[in-house]
Amino acid sequence: ASAGLRAFADALGPNDVDAARYRSAADALANAIAANLVDANHVLAGDKAELDAGFGYFDAAAVEAFNKDVIADASVVNATLNAMTALQSSTTPGYYRNDEGGTYDNSEWLVIDLWLSRAFRRAGNVDEADRLLAHVTSVGDANLGEIPELLRTDATLGPVGDADGAIPMMGFGAGAFIEA
Repeated sequence: ASAGLRAFADALGPNDVDAARYRSAADALANAIAANLVDANHVLAGDKAELDAGFGYFDAAAVEAFNKDVIADASVVNATLNAMTALQSSTTPGYYRNDEGGTYDNSEWLVIDLWLSRAFRRAGNVDEADRLLAHVTSVGDANLGEIPELLRTDATLGPVGDADGAIPMMGFGAGAFIEA
């Protein structure tokens, strides 16, 4: 929402009377996120209730706050990206979306790999960014150029590493790939 409000303010132009109001709202949201969703270790949480509970708040979708320039504090960016190791799949090359569990959340999310690739690149970890982008590219190549929503990580549900979920995942596939 913060990034969207800022983009709308920019689209209105510097002379539009409402642009400042939208930019102010964008800044207020960004400040609220920084003040209320960052833990004592500088990790950006994906959920306020889980953060308050003290567990279960790792969510790789939070890195979009870095990719969309909502949070720019290097200590928060780096701590959050370091915390993402908790979401690395042990059976496939990429990442889960969050730490909530369940077969859907415990699948590898290709869009998460792409979002993390962008965030790692912006933070200077080009090796991890390139590794993830190459991995997603190889998955797309193996699936006739289409990027699936998920990769299976649990052998009890079928072959590990096989595409799962929607194929193609519009916006979560080609759109995120182009951004990465």
